[in-house]
Amino acid sequence: MSKTVFIGDTHGRKEVVDIIQKELDSSEKIILIGDYWDNFNIPFIVQKGVFNSIVQLKKDNPDKITLLIGNHDGLLGHYSDYNLSSGFTYSGFQATYSREINYLFEQNKKLFQASYQQGEILCTHAGVSERFLRDNGYYIEEIVEKEFPISEFINGLAHYKPQLFCFKDFGTQGEWVDNSGDNEFQSPVWIRPRSLMQCNRDNLRNELIQIQGHTGMNKLDIKGKATGGRYFCIDTLGTSGEYLIIEDGKFKTSKL
Repeated sequence: MSKTVFIGDTHGRKEVVDIIQKELDSSEKIILIGDYWDNFNIPFIVQKGVFNSIVQLKKDNPDKITLLIGNHDGLLGHYSDYNLSSGFTYSGFQATYSREINYLFEQNKKLFQASYQQGEILCTHAGVSERFLRDNGYYIEEIVEKEFPISEFINGLAHYKPQLFCFKDFGTQGEWVDNSGDNEFQSPVWIRPRSLMQCNRDNLRNELIQIQGHTGMNKLDIKGKATGGRYFCIDTLGTSGEYLIIEDGKFKTSKL
C-alpha cells in the first residue's frame, strides 16, 4: 500500500504537528508545502514552537518527512536585510523576529528543499511554470529525452542560485509586475494559480500533476474540476482544515 500525505501552508499552526503525528505510522511520505511562519492570530512564541517541533520530527524521520520552502521562509533569504532595507514585505511579515527566524533556518537549512517529485506528481510551494524553467535554462524537450526530473533542477537552482527564488520586480522581457506574484516568470515560491495554469496550458507536458499551496482556497478541489485535474492547491488549513492524501493512486482529503 502506497500512501503520501501533502500538508498545506503551516503559518505557525499547531494542527500541522498533530497531522504529522496522526499520519506518521501509516504513511510512506509526508510532504509539507512550506510557509512555516507569519500569522496575524498566532504569537511568535507559538510559531517558533511549531517550527521547532516540525524540525525535530524531520530529524527523527529523515526519509519519511519532506520539508519544502515557501515565500515566507528564511532559507532563500526572504527574511534577510533585503526585506527590511527595501521596504518590500508580505502579509504578516515579522520584522521584529526576522533575524531570529533567519538564524533558525540557517541552523537547519539542510533539512529543507524547494521541490519534491514522485513520478509525474510535482510538488512545490507555489507551482512551476514553463516560463520559469526556460528563463533559467531548463528545456522541456531535452529533459524528456534525458529523463531529468524537474524537481532535481529546481532543487539545484535553490541550492546554487537561491536569489532566483526571490520576488521578481520585473520580468525578463520587461513585463509589468503584479504585486501578489501573479506573473508567469515568478518562481516556484511566488507564482499564482492563474499565471501558472495560463503559462502551462499548452506547454508543460500534460501528464504532469502539480500540487502546491501559497494561494488560500476555501476548500480542496479534490477532483481538480477547475484545473483539468492537473493542479491541486492545498492551502486550506486556515479555511476547511483539509489536507491531501494520495493512496494507491487515488486522491482524497482528510482533516483532524
